[in-house]
Amino acid sequence: MLSTHRWHWRLTPGLLVVATLAACRGLAPGIDDAVALRPAPDVQVLIDPYPSPTGPTWLGGDVASSAPIDPATWVWIFGDTLLGRVRDVCPPPRRYCDRDVEDDPERAMIPNSVGVMRVSPDGGFGPLEASWRTAGGRPGPIFDTAEPDAFLWPLAVTSLGPRLLIVASRHTRAGGLYSQGNDLLRVENPSAPPRRWQVRQRPLPHMYPAGPNRPQLTWMTALVHQARHVYLLGELGTGVGTATVLARLRLWDLTAEDFVVRPEYLLQRGDVLVWSPHFDEARLARVPGLPGTSEATVQHHPAWGWYTFRIPPAEFVIRLYTAELLTGPWRDRGVVYEIPAPWSTTRRPDGSPRYAAYAAKAHPQLAPPAGVVVSYNVNLWNGSMESAIDAAEAEPDFYVPRLLVWPDAFAGEHAMVGRRDADERARARPHP
Repeated sequence: MLSTHRWHWRLTPGLLVVATLAACRGLAPGIDDAVALRPAPDVQVLIDPYPSPTGPTWLGGDVASSAPIDPATWVWIFGDTLLGRVRDVCPPPRRYCDRDVEDDPERAMIPNSVGVMRVSPDGGFGPLEASWRTAGGRPGPIFDTAEPDAFLWPLAVTSLGPRLLIVASRHTRAGGLYSQGNDLLRVENPSAPPRRWQVRQRPLPHMYPAGPNRPQLTWMTALVHQARHVYLLGELGTGVGTATVLARLRLWDLTAEDFVVRPEYLLQRGDVLVWSPHFDEARLARVPGLPGTSEATVQHHPAWGWYTFRIPPAEFVIRLYTAELLTGPWRDRGVVYEIPAPWSTTRRPDGSPRYAAYAAKAHPQLAPPAGVVVSYNVNLWNGSMESAIDAAEAEPDFYVPRLLVWPDAFAGEHAMVGRRDADERARARPHP
């Protein structure tokens, strides 16, 4: 799992404890395969690698969260990013081929990058314009930290008017894949080229790495901007059996000149849920019906209410969850996509999976009017940076976010998926 090079090859933190576990969760009744997610080649081309006219080429990255800068511009954030060369004159139907990762490990991978998509003259989106910083002739991340021997993986992003808010996982080379802290990053000038972004950084309190008699607690799963708050979805535990927990930050504090971080935590006090500025780990409310994960998106649509997509640890399916309230209860709506071969079928000599799928996230800007677009990523289940580079050069789609579309998710019968529970409860209430 650890590379001998500068950066540790990334396997998403939510998979760490389950690296030796087989998939054991039964599938709830799923939504009809005929109307579920499917590959979206017309959208995929927007994020596929293409040759750079100068310098190295962006060859793929994970995380793949997106948010608007303005109505015509969306920003994408990526974690570990591969750099090198690629060709776009390829045998059909390939749009790119012959990925060649940089030989120099200092140039082959950086811990994060940023992409920008702009609305083209015909009203659609143009291709991803990837960016990173360069210092001393070497590529470097957009988001950095002053701590020696540390780096950041940005995992979720949301818009704050003229600014962007990002939550990142802080790591050290000694700690490897285990998060050493969670930070909030505020981008002051997101309309500028990402290389010139001015970023302010604040630590999030009450993040705990896993330790003796203590499960890991992180606050980096997702950011949800609603009314006067930004909600932080966190994960308690790692792997199978984790829980989703909630905190929130006042918009007033986040947009203030001094950028204050004063979380309130959702606590369980008897049968009552309360928001409290006083952290109490023993009373953190576990969001009912929504298992924890290291990264996701949570969004709202009138047809479904709140919704999120999840890939369970050690599995190769995407599940849909919906809820009337962000605090739950959430309902598992079943499998909406089965991740195909070779990712789901290739095994190592010891029988364990060769690949891992993770980070299912929605991107409404790319979706048709009544539909959704979802991305997911594929990485090695376990391995060194060298083996990851081999996989990237051998498998064209490895480590390039895969985009899926459900064109009529919010139309017709499916528009009721998020409302049936409410209707059933209303019918069950006694009449006065």
